[in-house]
Amino acid sequence: MHSTLKAMSVIAKVPANQRSATQRQRVERFEEFGCSACHKLTLGKMGLTEVGAKLAHLHLGCVDVEKLLAGNPALQR
Repeated sequence: MHSTLKAMSVIAKVPANQRSATQRQRVERFEEFGCSACHKLTLGKMGLTEVGAKLAHLHLGCVDVEKLLAGNPALQR
């Protein structure tokens, strides 16, 4: 997960219409895997959505959220 966020931080600095095919594919996977529920990609930087900010305030990182969801199938919807 850490490498994905690092890559997305680099991609965020590239305007959407100038991204390579690989960069566009990473953005698609980022959204497909649900990362955009907590992380938002804005031109020039990565940020947190409202949900991501709340989870960060609770000291829950990506891995913590993933473990929580894996342990409770009802939350995976």
